[in-house]
Amino acid sequence: MFKPNSHALSCFTADYKKWDGGRPSAYGQQAQWAPPTQRFEGQTTFQTDYKSKEIAPRHSFKPNDAAKMSDTPFEDRTSHRDSYIQHQIPQRFQREREQYKASGVPFDGLSTQKRDYKGALGYPTHSFKPEGRAFQSDAPFEDGTTNRNDFKRWPMERPFVHAHEPYQKPAGDMDMNTTHQQTYREMPIQRVVAHRPASTKQSSAPFDGTTNYNSDFRKWNGERAQAPRQPDYVPNNQPFEGMIFV
Repeated sequence: MFKPNSHALSCFTADYKKWDGGRPSAYGQQAQWAPPTQRFEGQTTFQTDYKSKEIAPRHSFKPNDAAKMSDTPFEDRTSHRDSYIQHQIPQRFQREREQYKASGVPFDGLSTQKRDYKGALGYPTHSFKPEGRAFQSDAPFEDGTTNRNDFKRWPMERPFVHAHEPYQKPAGDMDMNTTHQQTYREMPIQRVVAHRPASTKQSSAPFDGTTNYNSDFRKWNGERAQAPRQPDYVPNNQPFEGMIFV
């Protein structure tokens, strides 16, 4: 919030003095408003200026659909009837027809087809279709088949089986040594000793924890910079005049 200075306020009061003149009156005569005595009609300027007018519907110039009847008799005289007059036509001459006379020769019924095509000369084709009845024979049933005639039973002998010699245990004792046991024999080998430093005895000297970082980057004694302090507010001793300028 802005707080004016006392010096600036005194200069303002000396330069801008209070005007003693009253408020100017309005221009022209201001008549006092009086309520109207007539009843409010509620019509607008549009309703009073533009009044609706009733327009009669337009007369249709379309012809009437009813048929137009005439009292005058219809005159059916045409140019065709006047120019082409119908004349009387004489009857057509017809020649007298001869009466039918039956032939005295009897009808033989022989036609060109019957005379020229007498049919093929030969016997009718014999049908190879078997008869529809079952075959029956009095001869005894012959049960000889191709398998029985061609594949006869021959005398057979058992195959020769060679007799193996009986097992005989070899003389002497069995050597249980193997090539692996003879080649890879157990050798006298000394155990590998670890090459690590021997454990030292604990020293009674105090532990030196000094490092390069501690020796190079030392902590300096310094004070933190303080922010500049603003002067305290001093209230104005002069009385307030009550004027506010916007």
